[in-house]
Amino acid sequence: MYHFRKLNFAFVLLLVSPIPLRAADPDDIVVESLLRLPHGKALVAGNPNVKQSVERYLLQHEGTREALRAIDHLDLSDQASSLESFLSGNTDSSLQLKALRLLLRFGEKDRIASALARNDSVAAQIAGGLGLIGTTASETMLKSLLAKDSTPAIRIAATAGLGRTRNGQKYLVSLHREGKLPTDCRYAAYDALSSSDDPEVSEIAKALKPAATKSGESLPPVSKLIRMRGDGKAGKLIFHGKGTCAKCHKVHGEGKEVGPDLSEIGSKLSREALYTAILNPSAGISHNYEGFTVLTDEGQVFTGLKISETTQEIVIRTA
Repeated sequence: MYHFRKLNFAFVLLLVSPIPLRAADPDDIVVESLLRLPHGKALVAGNPNVKQSVERYLLQHEGTREALRAIDHLDLSDQASSLESFLSGNTDSSLQLKALRLLLRFGEKDRIASALARNDSVAAQIAGGLGLIGTTASETMLKSLLAKDSTPAIRIAATAGLGRTRNGQKYLVSLHREGKLPTDCRYAAYDALSSSDDPEVSEIAKALKPAATKSGESLPPVSKLIRMRGDGKAGKLIFHGKGTCAKCHKVHGEGKEVGPDLSEIGSKLSREALYTAILNPSAGISHNYEGFTVLTDEGQVFTGLKISETTQEIVIRTA
């Protein structure tokens, strides 16, 4: 009779659940094996050595898709603090969305609320992520954002998110009827409600329709605009002329570097996001490009992009 009492646990997992031998790190082998076993969660909870291995793996893969996959499949609700690290400005939007879903699943709404309370462009990005989730919990958080003294970008993101569900649309309708829909959210509400097949909601969308342009035409919702095709030459004239875009943005070296460089914007944003940014600019202010207003002791007011700040001076860049 043969006894294998001291057999390495990672090797046991490897035997019962074969995986490619490309991963030399023992913790990688353990986690990859757990993800393939039907009771991986129970093994983590019942074996301190396995739990430590998983924790080391999460530290090694902090901020990555692999870490989120492990937290999700192994239902690691005690990893809320590591999920919170995804709520930053430099996080890939798809990873941030996954982290938001997991935080809501684990009942960690307070952590999301803390990130939203920063009231910056990252908070607006998080609000936009909540709008893609479409659960009762995310809807509740979006409603609260419209009731708070949030930035326009956050309120607009919350409005767009609520407009993706039937319950959210009805909530926006009720806000409009009560006169509580923020003015800066009117276009986002119009755009969201225009796609509804509910006659009551569609009627409210018409009431929110933007005023006609100088040519006398009313702008259609973004859902219709994205099916249209533009004229690049005419757009360039607008960019450098009437649109005054070049006063703050650069395209292929032409313009001023106050806002983000737009040379590669077509590869970064979808057509829908581009239209939204143009028609409702407060909806999407890039991280680190928020405008600042400085009031001097002499009563002068300066507005621009903050370059640096010390106890002695603040440097801002204007057009």
